[in-house]
Amino acid sequence: MTDDKVLTAEEKEALLEGVENGHIEVQSGDGPRYAEVRPYEIPARCRLVSNSFPRLRRMNGRVASAMARRVEQLVSAEVAMTSPDIDIMPYGSFCERLEGLSLTAEFTAAPLDGRGLVVLGAGFVSHLVDAFCGGSGGDSERHAGEFFTPGELRIASLFVGDLLESVADVWQPLMQVEHVLETVHHSNDIIDGLEASDDVIVSTFDIGFLDRQEIFYAVWPTSMLTPLLPAFEGRKRDRNPEQDALWDQSLRSRVKNSIVEISSRVGNSRMTLRDVAALQPGDIIDIADPRHGVVYVKEVPVLRGLFGKHEGKYAIEATDWLAASGDDTA
Repeated sequence: MTDDKVLTAEEKEALLEGVENGHIEVQSGDGPRYAEVRPYEIPARCRLVSNSFPRLRRMNGRVASAMARRVEQLVSAEVAMTSPDIDIMPYGSFCERLEGLSLTAEFTAAPLDGRGLVVLGAGFVSHLVDAFCGGSGGDSERHAGEFFTPGELRIASLFVGDLLESVADVWQPLMQVEHVLETVHHSNDIIDGLEASDDVIVSTFDIGFLDRQEIFYAVWPTSMLTPLLPAFEGRKRDRNPEQDALWDQSLRSRVKNSIVEISSRVGNSRMTLRDVAALQPGDIIDIADPRHGVVYVKEVPVLRGLFGKHEGKYAIEATDWLAASGDDTA
């Protein structure tokens, strides 16, 4: 840079003075622009959807706690387990994240449609099997092309079964889901009904036992969890008055056709506990006014009537409905 392109001290001072007194304008070709901050209010029913699924995160934490207790019985060692992450990504991207050989278990979760996955790395499977067999959980060398043995598949299936039971228990207040382990793969390359472009929700679980930390994944196709996504995001269902009215009408019509148990009480008597304990076969218990009776539906008194016979059978002739207070005096 040459000296003639650098402003001198006098020129800088003159420039600053011109800007300050307004003789020199600092602006674009469209005129001066000034920054402005305007207040923004979020409407009462407006919400931000971040796909972070805060409720699912909390539920995963409870799954981890319940699962840790089950795994402690499986490996006879103290187990620590957490669920730090939830990610949404294409299934192909998830497969690229995995390194080396892995074991993938497919499961169903009726009434949800589709299949979920539990993915265990080869190192974790070896560690799990060694601990299950009473070892110290040390490293076990495995070659890249080596398959899992039937024994490893069996123990991994027990682990996945415990995980599915933990998920079912934690999810029960939200939805009663029946998780069933269907099959176990040696790799996760080919899964029927799941394409590389399909979005999946990946829950990462950290598990530690016998001085070693491992991770495994629970993978849910987003389409499979579509009915539960609003609940996982913490969204409340908007009430539809017309739909609620239809439900009310339907429930009322079904209640009328419900089959209930009816019983009756004919007369009353008062005795001391001593007298009751002294009763013998053939003893007589006096009943006050056996002509009146009370009819109960599900142990709730509903009407009063006269006790007698009708067409050769004992019966009660209804005389009046009882008040809502439940008065059942005869």
